[in-house]
Amino acid sequence: MDSITSFNKSILLKYIDSASTVVDATLGNGHDTLFLAEHAKEVHAFDVQESALNKAKKLLDDHGVTNVIFHGMSHHRMDEVISKKVRVVMFNFGYLPGGDPTKTTKTHSSLIALEKALDRLEKGGVVTLALYPGHKEGKKEAKALEAYVSTLEMTRYQAIAYKPLNAIESPYSIIIEKRKD
Repeated sequence: MDSITSFNKSILLKYIDSASTVVDATLGNGHDTLFLAEHAKEVHAFDVQESALNKAKKLLDDHGVTNVIFHGMSHHRMDEVISKKVRVVMFNFGYLPGGDPTKTTKTHSSLIALEKALDRLEKGGVVTLALYPGHKEGKKEAKALEAYVSTLEMTRYQAIAYKPLNAIESPYSIIIEKRKD
């Protein structure tokens, strides 16, 4: 079976095209951003950690990528810099791989970011959430985000989970498609 991020990427390929504006709401080391940049017209990438921004910029420079706009700010502020509709928003919550595991995404700002992402999402677009309940904040965040998604109006959104059933606290994914505005 695919890893959570590989699964999310396979889903996103069905939505992104060369005219798409997309968002990587959690830049990290830049691997998801690179994937998005290879398939979309424009990528907005968010991260609060300077080390993540620097690492990702180097990765993208090494690959000759020029269609990424970096935002050194929290994903919950995306509406301050993105005014148009977007086709895809990708979240990969938790902490920076290889970084300080005590610096994680936070439940409160992640919920706000998801609300803003859904507001910016065009009809027929998709949001992917990679969740990591294996650490304290990740467990709290996953529970809150899943609870929020379960309240979304069915006529406007379709939401599914891709989750191992026999591995407690394993990473999992939630995919949300916007059916109508």
